[in-house]
Amino acid sequence: MSVPSFNLPKFYRNFAWIFFSLALALLAFVVYLIWAKVTIIISPATSEVGQEFNFSVQAKDSVATLLAGDVVNGRVQEIAVATDQIFPATGLKPADAQTVGEVTIINNYSQDQTLVSSTRLAAPEDPETVLVRLKNTIVVPAGSQIKVQVYADNPDQFSAIKPMRFIIPGLWGPLQEKIYAQNDQTLGEAGDISIVAQSDLDNAQKTLKDKLYQQILEQANQYLTPQESLWPRLVMEQGSEINFSAQPGDEISEFSAAMTFKALLVVFDENQVLSLAREKIKSALASDQKLSSLNPGNFSYSVASYNAETQAVSVKVAIKANMVIAETNQLLDKSKLVGKTAEEIQVYFSQYPEVKSVEVKFFPNWLKKTPRIQEKIEIQIQAGN
Repeated sequence: MSVPSFNLPKFYRNFAWIFFSLALALLAFVVYLIWAKVTIIISPATSEVGQEFNFSVQAKDSVATLLAGDVVNGRVQEIAVATDQIFPATGLKPADAQTVGEVTIINNYSQDQTLVSSTRLAAPEDPETVLVRLKNTIVVPAGSQIKVQVYADNPDQFSAIKPMRFIIPGLWGPLQEKIYAQNDQTLGEAGDISIVAQSDLDNAQKTLKDKLYQQILEQANQYLTPQESLWPRLVMEQGSEINFSAQPGDEISEFSAAMTFKALLVVFDENQVLSLAREKIKSALASDQKLSSLNPGNFSYSVASYNAETQAVSVKVAIKANMVIAETNQLLDKSKLVGKTAEEIQVYFSQYPEVKSVEVKFFPNWLKKTPRIQEKIEIQIQAGN
């Protein structure tokens, strides 16, 4: 039995195809609404911002609330140190008729030795015959040596003296083996002689102060707990005293200087300072900016003041931080980004120095323009370096 054929009228066939096409279009539109999106990745340009503020350093057991206000946990330690050193005299002047050169006084004894001007020097084999005398009074520290000019005891009979060892007849017998003199250059061939300049004393004072400053920093661990030894260290001078063995114009090649130095050693918890710095920076930034990075290595500290009664130290810190645009910045307004191609988005952001680079990712990847629905646009700001 044959089945009769049935053909729809052309009008109905066209209508079916139109309905089918509309259904596919509607399905594609629904898929587009559900899945279509674009991600715009912003690499922001960083700009530097600086700020200064003071915080107070106090021991934990001396404050009721550790971080009340701008108080940071730390330690304040009074320290006194001392040192001495021999320095060269750099001034020069022509030798006078009496001066025949210089000798080095060597003190291998356990105590300092003072030798007055006109102290006699003689040959070991003939201690009664004075060859030369010291021109200036000097103090030779124990275990040290110092140079001094000498003059001939009898200029009319003086003859050149080649390098040799001298004894000091005025010293007690056994001391003459430990405290003696020697000349490195032939005496009697002197040209210019050394004198102490004011700059020599100034440089010596600075050198000793720097030396004691470093000594305090190096010895600090004996006053600190293991945790405190990892904190930043500041030294605030409380007073110093220096004594020189010579005065400007003295005709000597070397002089000694001794200094005592009193200071405050200040250490503090830098993590707490970092927290304070973040708060200070954030409160100072505009609403369309945000903090990108804050490196404690760029912090600069200095002691501002000290309260001896409360033992609280005020420390001034200068900080530098990097900021970038925030998500609330007007240039990230999504209404300005709808219906844009990747190239148009690149051009849009290129006019703003706050943006270093832009990457646009479409999904599905066959999309050519951003969706008309703002919620389908996602903006990501990469973290700054």
